[in-house]
Amino acid sequence: MAQHGNDEELSVIVTGGASGIGAAVAELVLERGGCVGMLDLDVGKANALVASSQGRCVALQGKCSVSSGINRYMAQVFRAACRAD
Repeated sequence: MAQHGNDEELSVIVTGGASGIGAAVAELVLERGGCVGMLDLDVGKANALVASSQGRCVALQGKCSVSSGINRYMAQVFRAACRAD
């Protein structure tokens, strides 16, 4: 992962964050003190990560191939105080 100065200021959006590479990226950002917004079809699996994130992670159910879904998702992430870098 590229250096971003202070990792505690890093906010990312991860599609497919409930498992695999997406989950690994989300976990790494959270371990470094950053904030994560996740979009996945299986939000139930993502909720375990949300529960352990101390309020620095939000997970929403959706599909990133639908542009209206992306716009709605981004608005919800911003309302949850996870700004995207």
